[in-house]
Parts: sequence; C-alpha cells; structure tokens
Amino acid sequence: GIYDGGGYTISNYKLKPWSTSGDIYAGLFYQVYQGTIQNLNIRPAVGNNNEIVDITSGDNSKEIVVGALIAKSGAQTPDMSGDDGNVTVTNCHLLGQEYRIGGTRSTVFGGLIGRNVAEKLTMVNCSNKANLVAGCDEDDGYENKLGGLIGELEDSRLAGESYAEHLVIDRCRNNGNISLISTDVPCFAGGFVGFLSASKLEAHVSNSVNSGAVMTSSNAIWE
Repeated sequence: GIYDGGGYTISNYKLKPWSTSGDIYAGLFYQVYQGTIQNLNIRPAVGNNNEIVDITSGDNSKEIVVGALIAKSGAQTPDMSGDDGNVTVTNCHLLGQEYRIGGTRSTVFGGLIGRNVAEKLTMVNCSNKANLVAGCDEDDGYENKLGGLIGELEDSRLAGESYAEHLVIDRCRNNGNISLISTDVPCFAGGFVGFLSASKLEAHVSNSVNSGAVMTSSNAIWE
C-alpha cells in the first residue's frame, strides 16, 4: 500500500514503545513490510533533555530500536525462513533541533528508520535535519548504533541463502550532527547508516550528501 502525507507535517507526537516485554520498538509506524511512505514531514515531541522516547520499564537486556518514521522496515516471511519485504520512502524529512535517546540497554536509533530487514529498501529525496544523540550507561555487552537516516541495516535472510540485499539512497541528505556518547561500549555511527550487518549487500548511493559531523566517544567505528 501507499501512505501519502500530502506534504504535511506531523508535529508534537510522542514516540512510545509498542512493547516492553522483549526488544522495544518505537516509531510513527511500528513496522512496514511491503509499501511506500511518501511526502511527509515529521517533528516528534521531546521530553526532558530532548529525549525522543521515554524508556522506564522492561528488560534491560533487550534492545531499544527507534526510528522517528518507521521503527522496523521489512518483516519475517510467511514460512518463517527469514526476513523479506520491499519498502520505499520518498520525500520524507525529520525536522527539529535535537533528539536524544539514552538508557541502560543497547540502542539502535535512526533518524527516519530504526532497523531495516527488508530485502529491498529505497529512499529517495529524504533528509534528517536534526542533531541525533544516543548514549548508554557503561556495561559489557551493550552496543550503540546511530545513523542519520537508518540506524541498522540487518541481514534479511538466514545465513547461507544466496541473495543480495538491496539498498538505494538517492537525492538524500543528512544535515544533523550524529553523536554517540559511551564510555566503554562499542559505538557505530554514520551520516546515512549507523551499522551495516548485511553479509551480501548491493548499495547504490547517488546525489546524496552528509554535511553533519559524526562523533563518538570511545571504541568508535565510523560507517
């Protein structure tokens, strides 16, 4: 299906976790499997210290995955053999000054999309105009992944299958600074994508610019 925002801006909406029993996902759209979202500007509400989502409960061993537009793109296949999907995001923009996320758990945070497992993800004429900041308390085993457009691009099939995941980024821009604050936690940060874990990836990036600074505090890996 197609969601057409008509160029309007959705403002002052609160991102709330869909569940606190497992991995926590928060986004305007929890999950998009097959479809297109287009022509939409978003400006989420923030709490104290510009926190984009308030996580006060749940299992701290689970991840928090946040995308201001889509928490998770792609979905598990009907036969449960892996993940799949074809998602297109066109002319969508994250507005605002600064958004922060923190806590005592691993964090995946993308300006527009938190985690992608779709076999094909296409982003055209999209942008992040806000500074993004993520931090996690010191604790072995935590990881932080922060990207201006996408927090994490993950394998969309089980290991060993012959396929290639496709990522297309065209005429997109990240204008915001990307900052990860961690003392002893692995950090992955990028202007477009925070972390790439796809074993087979065909990526096409064209006519796109990252003008924001990418900063991490320690154990840093830049993507």
